[in-house]
Amino acid sequence: MVLHDLNLTARLADRVILLDHGKIKAEGSPADVLTPENLESVYKVPMQCFYPENSAVPLILVDPNSVL
Repeated sequence: MVLHDLNLTARLADRVILLDHGKIKAEGSPADVLTPENLESVYKVPMQCFYPENSAVPLILVDPNSVL
């Protein structure tokens, strides 16, 4: 399945492949791949990842302190 919604991807996928201009940037579990460092590198926007209490699924947000 191809998804562009990062939070939906984090919730549904067991394994994620993050592409950057068609090349694999990272692959593995959502927690391992959907990190601020990986996402900022690909999307060029500051990101934050939070883990709600008792959840292994990250909640991904554009950094509210950044200027878009």
